Amino acid sequence: EGAPTLSADGQTIVFTACELPGYEYGETRTGLGSCDLFYSFRTKSGWTPAENFGPGINSKNWETQPSLTADGNTLYFVRGKKGKGGKIENQNIYYSYLMDDGYWSEPSEIPGFVNTKGREESVFIHPDGQTMYFSSDGHAGMGGLDIFVSHMQSNGDWGRPENLGYPINTSANENSI
Repeated sequence: EGAPTLSADGQTIVFTACELPGYEYGETRTGLGSCDLFYSFRTKSGWTPAENFGPGINSKNWETQPSLTADGNTLYFVRGKKGKGGKIENQNIYYSYLMDDGYWSEPSEIPGFVNTKGREESVFIHPDGQTMYFSSDGHAGMGGLDIFVSHMQSNGDWGRPENLGYPINTSANENSI
């Protein structure tokens, strides 16, 4: 397990669980791809058993690194596709929103300038819901994965990413806010 996000009220956790040979996704969990997103709710007696988001969010691909908006109504995450030899490729940031019926919408790639043909990883949505931090090797950077910031535009697209620069970024891989 890894890459968790906790709702602002502390009552919901969304996390990644990856398939391990002989262990699956955990003792009582099943999944759809190599890594899936799961959720659990806090109750008076503790956390509920983790549930897979299912085929609405997860796929046969690699879903990971979730980030919930402060209002809990939008889920951002990274989806990568399995390439040759099982290597994860084409990692992009997706989003899904909670619909009025309580189900999550079909995930879509975020609109705008963030996703590239390279790797986008470690999405983090600021509590203002308008500022996104992420790592990428597909935008001009200092080497490897660099951390960038993008701001939501008035039309709902994400604006041109800005590299956070040195000393945050170096010639090595920087990842995960």
